[in-house]
Amino acid sequence: MDLTTTAGNSSEGFYDDDETLQIDKIQALVRTYMKATQGVPKYAHFNPQNGAYSFIFTYDATIQAPSLIFLSLDYFYTRGYKIFAYNKDGLMLNLNVTKAASANNDYELRLLDNNLHGTDVEIDVFANYP
Repeated sequence: MDLTTTAGNSSEGFYDDDETLQIDKIQALVRTYMKATQGVPKYAHFNPQNGAYSFIFTYDATIQAPSLIFLSLDYFYTRGYKIFAYNKDGLMLNLNVTKAASANNDYELRLLDNNLHGTDVEIDVFANYP
């Protein structure tokens, strides 16, 4: 350990004095977030208690690249996850989710309905529980 990572629980380090990792600080850094969006972001909220994530954006069908989401499989989705997409009326949309080649915890999200162009879409992520 070095002084930049070890600072006890009352400072900015990641380890306590006894060299145990401060999980709450790590979880704050590995929260779910959108890395790229197939449209214009409007709202995002992450619940660190249960890993629930909600994201709203205005869909732009002219953007060919998929949305890209980061999911921390090690800290929030250890038993897996579910991802849903809804339109402004709360109706479930057809969403294609695939593992991105770019990084272990990145997933590509593609809406499969170009008629949604210019409308708000909500993406919701939930952790699987037994």
